[in-house]
Amino acid sequence: MCIRDRLKTPLFTIQGYVLTLLQGAVKDKEVRDKYLKRTAKGVERLIYVVKDLDLITQFESGIKSIDRTSFDVIKLIENVFDLLEMQATKNKISLAFDKEYLNPVMVYADGERIQQVLTNLIINSLKYGFENGKTEVAIQEVNSEKIVIRIKDNGEGIAEEHIPRLFERFYRVDKTGNRKQGGSGLGLAIVKHIIEAHQEKLVVESSLGLGSEFSFTLQRITINNKKIFEWLKNKPFFIEFFEQSSKNTFYITHAGIPEIWPPKKAMKLALEVSTLLQDNPDDMLEKMWGNHPDKWSDELIGYDRYRIIINYLTRMRFVGDDCVLDLENTSKDATIGFKPWFHYKSNAHTKKNQYFVFGHWASLNGKTKNPYFIGLDTGCAWKGKLTALRLNDLKKISVNY
Repeated sequence: MCIRDRLKTPLFTIQGYVLTLLQGAVKDKEVRDKYLKRTAKGVERLIYVVKDLDLITQFESGIKSIDRTSFDVIKLIENVFDLLEMQATKNKISLAFDKEYLNPVMVYADGERIQQVLTNLIINSLKYGFENGKTEVAIQEVNSEKIVIRIKDNGEGIAEEHIPRLFERFYRVDKTGNRKQGGSGLGLAIVKHIIEAHQEKLVVESSLGLGSEFSFTLQRITINNKKIFEWLKNKPFFIEFFEQSSKNTFYITHAGIPEIWPPKKAMKLALEVSTLLQDNPDDMLEKMWGNHPDKWSDELIGYDRYRIIINYLTRMRFVGDDCVLDLENTSKDATIGFKPWFHYKSNAHTKKNQYFVFGHWASLNGKTKNPYFIGLDTGCAWKGKLTALRLNDLKKISVNY
């Protein structure tokens, strides 16, 4: 089916309903409501097609780029499971991992686009799955730099002659048009474009009557280089520096210091995780990733304790009551109920001649509206300026990057 036909079908359907209403059916409440609902569905379907076509066009023309960040792909898959839980339940198909994954699996990719890939592939498995069937997601290590994610179902399967054309726009294996579930017909084409934009591999294997498996690779984040270990494990999480000429004290961290910690306590906790990193770097680096717990307690022990300390010092941006961390929000605007970490409620930890220096928050462009909190991250990674602070007179020095 060509693009013209794909757009023409919902347009003609909508036109038919509207003409029927204009010809007098609008006076019959029951008929009017039924046709308006059908018209709304037709419009919604048309919107799906246009939006997906626009996305593909942007990829093909090079307008749409990939915004890579590091994230835990296990967490991302769990989010997709949550989003599709109702649809899976309706289709009587279970969503599950192939096994329990106890540790995060960190990858370097565009999280929003990879979520779209996972969503499209899992929706596809739900469309063609059998009742009481199962869609299973597995993550396997290819090598030290790559992982492969597999989405496997025990549904209808795909005949061999269809597989080469699966990722074409609007291509349908089911030619009857009786498939109940809708969609734009572009889901797999979008998957192909996103994976290709990542310069990764996409593979499909299927047997008619037995099910299908779609798999794709992603760049893995591993820290297994001895030089990196040696460099990282000796770097402090917290620096206290007294500048003689100005008599100023500087507390320097990557992200900041939560209000619940006085600087001396922050230094003690930072030293705690630094010591562990030096003594047992392999184990520490494997288990330090994650967003939980999201709130400090003196009762925390083990890696939960170390993880929250590291997240406060290296990832903190927005906090809620009692300095609950919001690590899901990557925008420059706070979620309702949260605020920038440096908006302290009191001045208990902020004294004259004491300055908090950090460099984690590019969206601020170095602006905190508080002279005692100095942000040095002015967006050099986004073609902004690379900025340093001269400690004796608090002057910022910037150079174009």
